[in-house]
Amino acid sequence: MRAGHIRLPPAGPFGWIDFPPSVNRLIGIRWLGRILYPDAFHEDLRPVVRDFHTRLYPRTPSNARLDVLIATAERAPSA
Repeated sequence: MRAGHIRLPPAGPFGWIDFPPSVNRLIGIRWLGRILYPDAFHEDLRPVVRDFHTRLYPRTPSNARLDVLIATAERAPSA
């Protein structure tokens, strides 16, 4: 991550880090690890997020939905 850039955590279906307090913080910790320590947390988050959502929510996210969640997690908002 370059200095001066901000990363916003994914928020679907609920916030991964902030609000509301929920189990999504568990997946948010893995996302945050990738942001802060990319050399230590280099795994692809897609299978992890798919498994997480399949276990805790009523349906498995599609590949397109996973791409949106992960893209949101991996790119900094434009200035």
